[in-house]
Amino acid sequence: RLMEVRDRLERIDLQLIAEQAVALKDHMDARPWEQTLCFSHNDLSNTNVLWDSQRGVARLLDFEYGGINYRGFDLATHFSHWAGGATDGLYDHSRFPDEREQETFLAHYIKEAAASGAPDVSVGELLGEIEHAAPLAHLVWGLWAVCVLPDKLQEKSGQI
Repeated sequence: RLMEVRDRLERIDLQLIAEQAVALKDHMDARPWEQTLCFSHNDLSNTNVLWDSQRGVARLLDFEYGGINYRGFDLATHFSHWAGGATDGLYDHSRFPDEREQETFLAHYIKEAAASGAPDVSVGELLGEIEHAAPLAHLVWGLWAVCVLPDKLQEKSGQI
């Protein structure tokens, strides 16, 4: 499998990826009224959430990538992890949450954010932020996987 991955990596068009990254940045920057910058976890996967059943609260872990980013990026990353890939590199877009699942999650997100004093936001506004930021999240995590995959495949577990 390592040789197959090496061959695929050699075919990556870095110039095209760089151009697409610039286009995505331009897309995001052209819509500042549709995007909220905030402190973001930037790796909001299920593996970085600890549920405290005694207190009934979730705690975020592992802030190594934390910093200022688009709120939609964090939420898109979270939803992307529903589709897999965090441990095995096998992403299945058909498992990305549908609109009803996203709306349910976001309604709870808004309720918790409001309890913390965050400004009001609607589910529709968050869905828009996610729609614009999802391609950026896919690009970032795709490039991350390209960087770590060869080393991970050489490990005994073969897991990302």
